[in-house]
Amino acid sequence: MMKQFKYMMMAALALVGTIATGCTSEDLASDTPQTKNDNNTVTLTTTISLDGSASTRALNAQGKKTFATNDQVAIFYKNTSGETQYADSKPLTANDITNNGKTAKITVTLDNPKAGGQLRYVYPAAMANSDIAPNEDINDENTFSTEGIQYSQDGTLEKLAKNFDLAIYDGSLSSKALLPTTATLKNQLTIAELTIKDYAGNDITSNITKLVVQQGNGLYGYELTRPDNADGPIYVAMFPSSPAGAKDSIIVTATTNDDTIYERIFKFSLAANNIHPLSVKTFKVVDLASESLPDEYEAKDGEMLTGTIANYVLISIAANATVTLKNLTIDYEKPSGSNFYFHNPGITCKGNATIILEGTNKVKAFEGDFPGIRAATNDSANDYTLTIKGDGSLEAIGQMFGAGIGGGNAGNCGNIVIESGSITATGGNNAAGIGSGYSNSCGNILISGGTVKATGGNNAAGIGTGDNGTCGSITITNGVKEVIANRGTSAVCSIGKGNGNSSCGKVTILGVEYWNGSGYVNEACRIYLQDPDLKIIP
Repeated sequence: MMKQFKYMMMAALALVGTIATGCTSEDLASDTPQTKNDNNTVTLTTTISLDGSASTRALNAQGKKTFATNDQVAIFYKNTSGETQYADSKPLTANDITNNGKTAKITVTLDNPKAGGQLRYVYPAAMANSDIAPNEDINDENTFSTEGIQYSQDGTLEKLAKNFDLAIYDGSLSSKALLPTTATLKNQLTIAELTIKDYAGNDITSNITKLVVQQGNGLYGYELTRPDNADGPIYVAMFPSSPAGAKDSIIVTATTNDDTIYERIFKFSLAANNIHPLSVKTFKVVDLASESLPDEYEAKDGEMLTGTIANYVLISIAANATVTLKNLTIDYEKPSGSNFYFHNPGITCKGNATIILEGTNKVKAFEGDFPGIRAATNDSANDYTLTIKGDGSLEAIGQMFGAGIGGGNAGNCGNIVIESGSITATGGNNAAGIGSGYSNSCGNILISGGTVKATGGNNAAGIGTGDNGTCGSITITNGVKEVIANRGTSAVCSIGKGNGNSSCGKVTILGVEYWNGSGYVNEACRIYLQDPDLKIIP
């Protein structure tokens, strides 16, 4: 873990730019003369300042980075033997701090400093690594510690400012082994000012007791335990996005005082030297591995389903709900010797539903003639719509006469929209991969993004209808990355209608109409749609 931090921080430090300095002539003396003894131990006093644009260490009303009494600065330098040495400055007093907290006079004692040798200031000193090896390069990231940032923050700006808001100056000692007369420290980190909300938009920040933030696909991790009765935003010192301007993937996992867990993944660009106010709308996490789940569980709007299902539980999605699937597995095997029939889709939508995919997910029908995920339908002219999107993957598998995503022999299904994600859908016998099950109907099918692979069962299309089934229009747009449709054994079409008395609406692929609802537009279209391994790449 620390190796990853090491390499990432090398990139981060390279991006912050050249550190601004004041007078840097190596012949300039410190503010006060040095004193020597026989061991060449010298006490030096010099002036340091904070970058005028710094805005992360908000100890004053203006939100500007400032020095505070009792602060210390760590100094890394080379001695006359070429070894890296470490020293702390004396704690700052009120008399040392000037210019509204932007400037401070530090005093430090150095042993045998090397004329013209490397020099680094690390502020606050609590961030410095005092155990640095003598052969370590001063400009190396090992001069400071990331462990405190990872595990010792508490979400308060006060503790963050005192201990974790890292600023650095890199330079060299003068030809007389003196410190530069002045030096400007440059901020290295960024601060996220987090407000946590549930999916309904209620502010739950004051109820958060623990917070875990993962940044950059898990390369950086921050674990915070908040003080009792903490209120207001949660402040987290983080590394800036690398490269600058890029958007990092950020995972926020929050635990409330009643042990309810909320989570959200989002992308945001984190610039160094700034406070970023972030209002995070989270999903309530429901672990299907829990033994305490009821026999029937309806996922509400704003919930996240995760884990491997432990029992036979009828999982549904409430009407008009948006639900996230994250590393979810519904693939339940009936206990040996059981005479009970587990007839049910893996997930049943009760109305309009939106599924957001994160991580790797698998949903398989329990048993019988059911789809992996059933898109709801009703008796009116306007069928419900199932929308699937997100950055994750989904494998959906139907049993017997059920589609991977859509309907089954036991029921029709509504409209299906796939906007993004990596989708693999496999239909059971006589059922489409995406579409209708055996001898039933589904609504319109729109695939506008993502990567999709759909395989139909015997006599069924990959995308469209099962044997003796019907569906509405099928549209695949230029927004997709790739779509592969495989027709089942003895089936006629990979996209469109299945065998028997099947029928479907218009089939339009990348803006070209291939089937007008009653016949092929031309012979070339017929051959294309009947390709057993039909691949579509815009």
